[in-house]
Amino acid sequence: MKKLQPDWFTHNWLDAEYQKYVVMAYLQAVQQNFTEYKLCPDLPELRSHYDAGIRFARGKGTLNAAFPKRVSRVSGPPPRIEYKSEVTDPDFMTEVDAIMEFALPRFQALLTEGHQRWADIAQSLTLAPVGLLPLRPEEGYLLIHATSQAETQVYYFSMRLYSEQEPGGD
Repeated sequence: MKKLQPDWFTHNWLDAEYQKYVVMAYLQAVQQNFTEYKLCPDLPELRSHYDAGIRFARGKGTLNAAFPKRVSRVSGPPPRIEYKSEVTDPDFMTEVDAIMEFALPRFQALLTEGHQRWADIAQSLTLAPVGLLPLRPEEGYLLIHATSQAETQVYYFSMRLYSEQEPGGD
């Protein structure tokens, strides 16, 4: 699986087991790319899927906290009141919760690995101008020559401000 839909946790069948296999196939493809140090576009996309899952889980928790609760019991020498929610999750929300509980830790582990690989690349990468400097140093060409190949790859670049904490720019 190359790409995961933005609404991956509710896409197609709302079945926890099916979605687990979808997530595992996606993570396997991302892991393969990370092993080959191909971080983009997988790392920013993985970050967005993880953030969407976290937002969903927090939003659901906030929504459940807003519903009224009933007193279930009073206990202890210092009086303590325990409340129980009157709202029960329907079956589909239970399935989505199971999907999130499965996927989010795996997303986080792979994100950590991706960030580590990003840091390794950033630490070992050095760029230096060779020859004439352009009039506008934020634009230019990057020449990459692999000694095992007879070709040189030429890339045009246009730099913009970005945060080094966010792999993939933006």
